[in-house]
Amino acid sequence: MTAGIADRPAERAGDVVAFFRRIGPYFRPWRGPWLGALAALIAVHGIEILIPLGVQRAVDRIAAQGDGLAEAVLAVLGLALLRFLALNIGRRRNALVSIGLTTALRQAFYEHLQTLGRGFYARHGIGDLMARATSDIAAIQRFFRFAVHQLISLASVVLIAPAFMAAQSPELTLWLLPLLVAMGWSGWRLAGRLRTASATSQTAYGALTETVQQNLGGIRSIHAHAQEAREIRHFRRVATDYAGVVRRLSRWQALLAALMGLLCGLMSLVVVAVGGRQVLAGTMSVGTLAAFILYLGMILGVLRNCGHPVYVLLNASTAARRVFCILDEQPEIDERAAGPAPATPASACGELRVEALSFAYPARGAAGPVTVLDGIGLHIRPGEMHALIGPIGCGKSTLLGLLARRLAPTAGRIALDGRGLESLPLDYLRRQVAFVTQDSFLFATSIGENISFDDPGRPPEPVAAVARVARLESTIAAFPDGFATRVGERGITLSGGQKQRTVLARNLIFDAPVLLLDDCFSALDTETAAAILAELRARRPRPTIVLASHRLATVREADCIHVMEGGRIVDSGRHEALLAGAGHYAERVEP
Repeated sequence: MTAGIADRPAERAGDVVAFFRRIGPYFRPWRGPWLGALAALIAVHGIEILIPLGVQRAVDRIAAQGDGLAEAVLAVLGLALLRFLALNIGRRRNALVSIGLTTALRQAFYEHLQTLGRGFYARHGIGDLMARATSDIAAIQRFFRFAVHQLISLASVVLIAPAFMAAQSPELTLWLLPLLVAMGWSGWRLAGRLRTASATSQTAYGALTETVQQNLGGIRSIHAHAQEAREIRHFRRVATDYAGVVRRLSRWQALLAALMGLLCGLMSLVVVAVGGRQVLAGTMSVGTLAAFILYLGMILGVLRNCGHPVYVLLNASTAARRVFCILDEQPEIDERAAGPAPATPASACGELRVEALSFAYPARGAAGPVTVLDGIGLHIRPGEMHALIGPIGCGKSTLLGLLARRLAPTAGRIALDGRGLESLPLDYLRRQVAFVTQDSFLFATSIGENISFDDPGRPPEPVAAVARVARLESTIAAFPDGFATRVGERGITLSGGQKQRTVLARNLIFDAPVLLLDDCFSALDTETAAAILAELRARRPRPTIVLASHRLATVREADCIHVMEGGRIVDSGRHEALLAGAGHYAERVEP
């Protein structure tokens, strides 16, 4: 297997350095406890180094004088007790640090996801993000919880034990030195292969998670179209690909373990052959040989498993790169860049003004920017209902997203009550502008909790009031548990129209002065949609409504209808005037 860029030692070292640099801010609050844990773990190996010396003196004393066994046993037991106490303290503190560190990182990851817009979620699958938030951060935790101690053991024993071995028998140490170097070098090289295979397996795991998430989320559509067999075949392919990646990873792990075992066996053979000959020749005492064997056992113990902590470190660095890749994503709308916002009124009047508005999605790859809106101008007075109609892809949803400040315009200006949206705090704007999107997403809680999502402690009266406006009364009355009825994952127990009306009620509950309705009546019959709109317009104060729809019957009562094509408004006016004008609108009306 040819080493790729990710296999090169310089690249691996760079990833590890970047890993510690990026994790540093999250690690800072735990620096003190972690240093204490490291001191205890280092003390463990300092004590271990003394145990063979005690054994050597005891064996030599017994061989020479025939007594001293009790004192030797007590000395070794005392050292073992000290080692136990240090190991217990070090591991416990290290575990607490690893849990606290990764909890803070996971919280920061989740909080950052809340700031990212729909452009980000169009590029990243939910399953992959879930894999990064769970398995990748778990890989970082495994490093700090387990591999740190193993690396300390490796460094302490490999640096200190050879010096004691050389003091016991320089000749025997020189015999072992080439094998020790070969073991360290081969472990590092194979760990690089393991890191590459691990990165591939993490990506494949994200694809597997994404497939499961999409299939479970769309299970009703799969059943409705009788596509169970196709989706099973698709999942089998993804699962097979993941299994193949894991098998390759297992092969490298098995090779590393076998090679370490082979080299350990060779070193044991050298010690028995050379050390035994020296004891027989009288140039080495039995106690010295016993101490040498114990030191070699320490080295072999850590070197036999040296691939594991190195692999965990490289795996954690790969996982950290995937996590921080998301944390480095910039929000499409970031109000922090605008500085402190001026004072805002308690409630907006609802006047919207759009001036020379344009929007283009950024370039991707070789393709240039994709212009979606070009030179849009609108003036919507408080309490008016304006409608947007046009073919799919003409820019209706994008325009509503800009009015809700879910996107930032490429050019032009949008103002609410005369103030640019960019000058308004996002928290304030979200309370003034309710945006009902095409996605009728519901949480796996009760209908009442979905409607009152922004304030779970709200009394039942306003919840029932908005349910009446959304024409949900008969639906809720048909359920034995009423508002306490659980709707299942993504509202799977409700029909499409019931979900749309529940989402509408959720957006009406905080009585926003501006309502943006993005084709949210598509699953309702014309009469129900008309009744809901009439109810909305009868509210006092009357909200400003901007409605995007494909159905002309839904928009005919609007104060102004805007016909969009190719990112531009090509016609505007009331239903009767547009129909009489024989323009784009009239062409869409069937005779």
